[in-house]
Amino acid sequence: MIWPLTITCITFCFLGAFLATVVASGAAAGLAVVAYYGFHWLRDHGYIEWILAELRGRAERLRGNLRATFLLRGHLKEIPAEPVLYIAHPHGLFFMAPFFHWAARITDWPEGLARVRPAVHSIFFKIPGVRELMEAHGAIEATEREIEATLRSGDSVILMPGGVQEIGCKGLTVVIRQRRGYLRIAQRVGCPIVPVLTFGEAELFQPMGGLDWFHRYCKAWFGLAVPIPSLASLGRWFELFERPLAPVETWIGQSIRSPTQKKVVSALQALFKEGQRPEDVLTIV
Repeated sequence: MIWPLTITCITFCFLGAFLATVVASGAAAGLAVVAYYGFHWLRDHGYIEWILAELRGRAERLRGNLRATFLLRGHLKEIPAEPVLYIAHPHGLFFMAPFFHWAARITDWPEGLARVRPAVHSIFFKIPGVRELMEAHGAIEATEREIEATLRSGDSVILMPGGVQEIGCKGLTVVIRQRRGYLRIAQRVGCPIVPVLTFGEAELFQPMGGLDWFHRYCKAWFGLAVPIPSLASLGRWFELFERPLAPVETWIGQSIRSPTQKKVVSALQALFKEGQRPEDVLTIV
């Protein structure tokens, strides 16, 4: 009795799967035909050209708004032409200022300098899709070996030695006193260090409130922060399609030859005095 019932169930399952496949294939074929003729109708009546022109216009407007929002200040004309190790602070929620300045190269970075490659957490190179995005923008893994090899190849590197510990801190917090890896790299390669401070990004793009426990967990176990933005932060990104936001100023400091921890801290303090706003308070830990 069990055997005929089993055969019957298998048969019905097979027939059901076959019919579902036929229906799905028919629907896909129908959609393909509609899409084909619909595209040609839209193209012949000028709608495709209008859509592309509208998209190009919005892209140019977004690019202009980004350039007006993310600004470069400081000692730009004094940057050495040789490979340089930039150390940037603080680490924003989305790493946006360094991305637009050096990875996407949207802003007014001086011509004639060595290419700048962002050093990011190694975990991003283990996520399908994200890895390709990182490679497309010239990013490298933030390991001493990879950074040193990149500097020796003739490219500059921008590193955020404070890491995720700087995210969500009040004021402008720089985590640097216990960091030594960037100094070892610069000393072995013999390249100068250039400090970088960004004012305003942390205020514009803040993490969602009430998730401090989640961020602490991620920092403790994985050494990274999961960027879950607040609704206000998301709204500001949509605003960029229409208008510039409050300026986010990235200040470039003077290059430091034969760098030491004391020289770096002093240079960061001097750079802060140059670019600080009335409400800014610097904390170096």
